[in-house]
Amino acid sequence: MDASLSRRTALVMQSPLWLSQSSPEASQNLIDMCVKANTFDGLPKNVQKFYETCEQSTEIAHRKGYRYPYSADEIADVLNNPEQFSLKLIKNKDRYPHVTWLEEAQPIGEIAQIPLVLLGYEQGTDDPIVSRDIHNEPYFAVPLSELSRHSQDPINITQQI
Repeated sequence: MDASLSRRTALVMQSPLWLSQSSPEASQNLIDMCVKANTFDGLPKNVQKFYETCEQSTEIAHRKGYRYPYSADEIADVLNNPEQFSLKLIKNKDRYPHVTWLEEAQPIGEIAQIPLVLLGYEQGTDDPIVSRDIHNEPYFAVPLSELSRHSQDPINITQQI
């Protein structure tokens, strides 16, 4: 299995959602599946979605100030708030370690009639980090300056950044 999937699997296995329902047998089955798939994209779509949900549970726990290892009460608190799982993940957040991320995405305009949201600012340059807001898909962060240089579609900014 590639290093990226290995790291992601380790984090999933430390998530409140995984800890609430895992067993040694489930852990071994997941590891076997990852070895066979080799990459995240090689995993079945339902397993990819499960990874994203586990990652959301970790994000919610961190927003609440909880840190691994979580107590049973902390796990229950995270899992008893299902409306919080509507948070969208930033798929490539690890590629931008020097970004100050906003608590939640802010609509700032559109690109090709798709909503454009502000996710954060790059530290040092204050370059806005944005994403298209595509329904039921995680955000894919990109600096606004790069998006404007490489996009074939017009970008319409309607809010002050």
